[in-house]
Amino acid sequence: MREKLIYIVAFTLIFIFPLTSNTEALSKIEKIAGKNIYEVSANIASRKTYNSAVVVNMDNSVADALSASALSGKLDGVILPVSKNSIPNETLNKLSGLKKIYIIGLENAVSENVEKELSKYATVKRIGGDDRYETSLKVANELKNISGTQPQNIIYANGKTGEADVVSISSISYRDSSPILLTNGKTINSEMKEFSQKAKNIYAIGGEKVIPESLYRNIGATERIRGNTRFETNEKIIDKFYSTKPKEYHIVNASDYKTAIVLSSISDESPIALVEDNTKATVIKSAEKLISAGTISENEISRAVSIAGGIENYDYSWTSKNYIAHAMGGIDGKAYTNSYEAMEYNYKRGHRVFEADIINGGYGDFLVWHSFDSDTMKEMNLPEKYSTNRPDAEEFKKLKPYGKYTTMVPSDIFKYMSSHRDMYLVIDLKSKSEYDTTMRYSSLISQAKKYGVIDRIIPQAYSKESYNQIMKLYSFESVIFTCYNLNTIDVNDITNFCIQNGIDVITVDGSKYSTALVNRCKEYGIKLYMNTYNDIKEVNKYKSKGVYGFYTDFLV
Repeated sequence: MREKLIYIVAFTLIFIFPLTSNTEALSKIEKIAGKNIYEVSANIASRKTYNSAVVVNMDNSVADALSASALSGKLDGVILPVSKNSIPNETLNKLSGLKKIYIIGLENAVSENVEKELSKYATVKRIGGDDRYETSLKVANELKNISGTQPQNIIYANGKTGEADVVSISSISYRDSSPILLTNGKTINSEMKEFSQKAKNIYAIGGEKVIPESLYRNIGATERIRGNTRFETNEKIIDKFYSTKPKEYHIVNASDYKTAIVLSSISDESPIALVEDNTKATVIKSAEKLISAGTISENEISRAVSIAGGIENYDYSWTSKNYIAHAMGGIDGKAYTNSYEAMEYNYKRGHRVFEADIINGGYGDFLVWHSFDSDTMKEMNLPEKYSTNRPDAEEFKKLKPYGKYTTMVPSDIFKYMSSHRDMYLVIDLKSKSEYDTTMRYSSLISQAKKYGVIDRIIPQAYSKESYNQIMKLYSFESVIFTCYNLNTIDVNDITNFCIQNGIDVITVDGSKYSTALVNRCKEYGIKLYMNTYNDIKEVNKYKSKGVYGFYTDFLV
């Protein structure tokens, strides 16, 4: 009796992003998500060790929060949001172990009852003024009291129309404990001016629309940092305050001020970059890692990935070939043989990328075959009994489709590939089952490694879940996202997933082709293949529309 190897695999589906040690190429994306600002803030806090917190109410405005970064940075703490009359559970869960809590804002922003509740966790101190401008000065004075010295670097920004400038500088404010003093864009009072006089550097953030030249002179600014847009200002701030270009960035929607302010507590070495779908945030060009947070959309994340140069972990050099030999290619006018003769014949014709169907046989064996349905068996002159009782590998290898072709198991292909070093194999599992995927790929990976061809194996992922499952088993050099098992296609959803995971090839059939998909793929450098086409007129028609490649039985 032949021994059968049984794989028992326990697995958990998790969202996996590719990671390699490549330099000067985007290799990783992380996401800090949450259903609201409280959950996002809690998830941000979870990334840091801290024993103090600055608490603010951002339900209706970020006015008080604009001043929070420097104080939080001085305490090496975090920024946590509350409501006026309550503390959300997400924030409550982050209060244990604290020694000091600062509330920014008066009782009309954070009630006395909330203050009493906070005092159960740590010593509480409230800082607030009649408006955001006075509050910012009081926070700056508290920083001075904690340090015992005058801050050497002071930042001025427009607290009314310059929120984007404030969030751009917030990570610097946190890192350097440099207070942000807010102006109304017209004047400052004598107390604020006096506070600034002994500072070594006074930075005005933004152009003359937010800080006019007269105000610039009045505050005694030593330098203005500005761009023509919020994105340019964001980039100039990073260029100014980082001696070497950062390799890691936190990315947020350009209008998500809440998240950006909270994010400053973990962005001291990984600055905040503002992103919008239709705007080029060139500051993140050549980033090696991006961490998205808050309300940023999937389209905006994909835009950021594209600006950074895309995920560069994989090898898609095989896409120099526009044709993929479907089911090992046709032979003698016959398709779907998946035979040794078809493989050899089509290799000699010039094919280098082959697709093979891998299905279950008897006793858990894996066979290179498309289908055991009765029509196929009749067509190929094979015993119909195998339609209901599949052969094992030994029986299968004795079968001769059409009376003359040689059937194969995966190791036959791998052996051929080992002596044909420019040949690639696309895997079609013919199954959506998680169990089948794990079992088959575990076996295929082991065999492909044995023959030294693992880096030329190209899995087809039929869904996000199957991609994650496959890549958990092995970090393949390239993957095709294949859509034939999907009922419908959400163009943005699928392309965003591919962009953010470095998948450079999508395959669809004619029923799922759309101009929107072609345009989206072209925009982001994804190569769109279609299956399966043998009519050169049809191929040329789709080529003219922007389709890159085709699965084919007979074309070369």
